Amino acid sequence: MEKDTMWYMILREKTPYIFLSLLTENDNSYSKPMAQISRESNLTYSYLVDIIHKFKLYGFLNAEKSGRASIITLTKKGRELAILLRQISDILKNAK
Repeated sequence: MEKDTMWYMILREKTPYIFLSLLTENDNSYSKPMAQISRESNLTYSYLVDIIHKFKLYGFLNAEKSGRASIITLTKKGRELAILLRQISDILKNAK
């Protein structure tokens, strides 16, 4: 993929919610089961599998199997992106 494609993927309407879902204020593990991310970000599970695979290729996320569940974790690069997306989200919420 080209960098322009990654830019588009990150800034799609619902995609930032994947990163925001993983960036919780009270938990420093930055990981959740994929099914929980799907519910919280209002994305279908099949779409989430595809997009997470792409973000793994770019080093934003890691995925591990834990029994039947896939646990998704932010990498250092992913945490940096999630923090920026949260800052953008906060700015847009306060712009009303």
